[in-house]
Amino acid sequence: ELSLDGRVKKSGRLPRMKTAAGESEAFKIDLPRLESKAGEEQHLTLFAATAREMPWAPRAHTVAWEQFEIPVPQRRKARKKTQKKAADMPLLLDQSERKARIASRHVEITVDKTQAKISSLRFKGVELLSASPTPNLWRAATDNDGIKAYTALPPKPLGKWLAWGLDRLEFKGAQCRIRKQNKDAIRISLEAGAIAQGAEDEEQEEYRIRFSQKWTILANGFIHMANELRFGKALDDLPRAGIVFRLSHGFERMEWYGRGPHESYWDRKAGARIGRHAGTVDEQYHRYVVPQENGNKTDTRWLSLCRKEETGLLVAAMDPMECRVSHLDGHDLHTARHIHELRPRPETIVELDWHQRGLGTGACGPDTLPQYRVGSGRRRLDVALGLFDPKKVDPSNLAHDLRAAFTKPKSGSRRG
Repeated sequence: ELSLDGRVKKSGRLPRMKTAAGESEAFKIDLPRLESKAGEEQHLTLFAATAREMPWAPRAHTVAWEQFEIPVPQRRKARKKTQKKAADMPLLLDQSERKARIASRHVEITVDKTQAKISSLRFKGVELLSASPTPNLWRAATDNDGIKAYTALPPKPLGKWLAWGLDRLEFKGAQCRIRKQNKDAIRISLEAGAIAQGAEDEEQEEYRIRFSQKWTILANGFIHMANELRFGKALDDLPRAGIVFRLSHGFERMEWYGRGPHESYWDRKAGARIGRHAGTVDEQYHRYVVPQENGNKTDTRWLSLCRKEETGLLVAAMDPMECRVSHLDGHDLHTARHIHELRPRPETIVELDWHQRGLGTGACGPDTLPQYRVGSGRRRLDVALGLFDPKKVDPSNLAHDLRAAFTKPKSGSRRG
């Protein structure tokens, strides 16, 4: 299969091979040339399947597969029509000491300045947010992180996380600044900080967590959200580095371009193919016997969530991200001992991560390798948001438009 941005464009059949065990066989594939636009990705996926029914598998059962990224020529990005029209769209800013309202043609954002948070996000009058985007460092411990049925002391990761109080962190000292960058763009800057338990005083920098979030709203309704987390030196092994927000009831249709269709993690993703996948929010939940972290998606280029055929939210990652969508948050999963104790929430919970800690095999073997851990320092997650009508807009096309709107061309550089 030859795919473009996750859509299969061409497919064919390889010659039947009779390669003996331990031997190899060479063959040639003549790949057709696909017309592609700037920023599109091309992948070749090869499958090996049973040629006939076997005692252990039916005919055409996939035994193995491998996927390769095919280099495509990088063309100069054309200026998008949406950007040309932006100047003709009014971008309004109305603010008081406590609140600010920003509105373009179909998008309206309300900012609670006293709490430094986005309190409302509307598209054509429909409210999307149930809870605003906030820092997210906690995850429901996996069995490899530490068995939650008994006290998990350090050096188990769960023991460290509980000792640091990551399950009950409070971000304080919120600050908010709003200004017009020009007639076609408005910038919202939000900042807050927290101190992990274990610090002798609140001035102990090695336990400090700093969070900043910058929203840039364009006149055409496109939004860029830059999230930055800085972790003190003592916080050298965290569950994740990202944000979480909640969408109002009804956003049940999920589609994404990245690894899938099943869950994958930083150190356990080779078995998930890059492609365009879809399903309901409920279908992303994996029923582990003991409720724990589940449903994560890696190398995600974009994620869309839709309410029926009416309203859609697209999150386009400026660099591939990890994401999880569910009706259960990390606290719900961590406090439940058995599946029957879980009570799904009506809202759709969206978690976006720079990365979350890999899984490792700590329950019965080595812990997560160092290169798959979230350590101290600076972590950044930049995404672009687009609100759209699912009946009229293809999310893949919108994702390209969003990235183009917020990508600065590199002067004097060439990509090949």
